[in-house]
Amino acid sequence: MSRDNTIEVFLSEDHGHRGYIWYPNMTEQEFSLWWSDQTDTDIIGYFFNINKLPGILTPFKERKTIKPSPGVMMREDNDPKSWCPKYYCHLNDVGDSYIEIENNRISRRYVKRLGYWKDLWRDWKPKQKNL
Repeated sequence: MSRDNTIEVFLSEDHGHRGYIWYPNMTEQEFSLWWSDQTDTDIIGYFFNINKLPGILTPFKERKTIKPSPGVMMREDNDPKSWCPKYYCHLNDVGDSYIEIENNRISRRYVKRLGYWKDLWRDWKPKQKNL
C-alpha cells in the first residue's frame, strides 16, 4: 500500500541498458537513509534480482511530453535524453552503484572492500535475463 509523500525514482540498471520507474514506497529521507545502510552484499543481490528492491518497478518508456531543462545532462549512457529526474538510482556493481537526489550523490556508509567485488558473487546464481 502506497503512503503519502513517497517518491518516484528513475532507476538505470547496468549503465542504462534497462530503465525503470521505481516506487520504493519511501519518503525522500527514508530513501536516503535506506541507501546509506545498503551493504555490498545487498547491492549484489539487487544486481542478480532487481525485483528484490523494495516497492514496485515499472519498465521505463521515454516520456515524450517532458521538455528538457536547460543544461540537463544524462547521468549514465542510455538514460532518457529529455528528462533529468529529481530522484535517481544507478544500479550496477558495488563500486559504481549510487543514488542522487537533485544531483546530490548519496554515499553508502558500509562499503566494505573485501577484495575484488566479483569475489562476492560466488554465493549468487547466474543473473536471470528476464527479470
